[in-house]
Amino acid sequence: MPPSPQVLLQDITPPGLPAGVAVWRLALDAQNVALDALLPLLPADEQARCLRYRQPAHRLRFAAARVALRRLLAERLQIAVQAVALRIDGFGKPRLAGGEGLHFNLSHSKNYALIALSARQPVGVDIEAVGSPAGDWPVATALTPAERRHCSEQAHAEAGTLAFFRIWSGKEAVLKALGLGIADHLQSVSVVPGPSGRYAVAFDIPAPPLQAWALPAPAGFVAALALLD
Repeated sequence: MPPSPQVLLQDITPPGLPAGVAVWRLALDAQNVALDALLPLLPADEQARCLRYRQPAHRLRFAAARVALRRLLAERLQIAVQAVALRIDGFGKPRLAGGEGLHFNLSHSKNYALIALSARQPVGVDIEAVGSPAGDWPVATALTPAERRHCSEQAHAEAGTLAFFRIWSGKEAVLKALGLGIADHLQSVSVVPGPSGRYAVAFDIPAPPLQAWALPAPAGFVAALALLD
């Protein structure tokens, strides 16, 4: 029997996180593994979703990220990769179908993906490619007044763009940790980057205590992690 294909992961867990929390990054275009070797490790619905991508590179990125997630879950649960059963909740967030107390989250942007696992607390993770916001829509409708003030305090246009994407990444991670749909709650949470890599998080809705951190990211990307206390 040929060896099971390996997906290369880099542990980027920042220091000081609670025990049982870990974060990995995948360089999806650097994986030396064929799509045909990855597909058998995915269930039929994910295989079908993978093959709907027209570009071979997009198929390989999807399969590599999903196989990496399932491998990490299988290792924590001490089961076979093919035995990992997931379900999708009402906001499109995958969860373990059996209700095990292991929390996870996956995010990808272009050729990078992040996976976070937490043994106890719900977790959210996000990675974003830094680009130019389209027109005035993101700043006008996506950011709270505190977040807009933070962006306006950046004197240089490039720094302002980076500040926007740091906020956006933190906001996505926070809302994913809470299990809320981002489109309906953009104005419900304010996520402002701090000098120490921590975010200052404030809510306009009832919410449990939560912490958020900026994560190390490749050049041209930003990333964030959020964890319920």
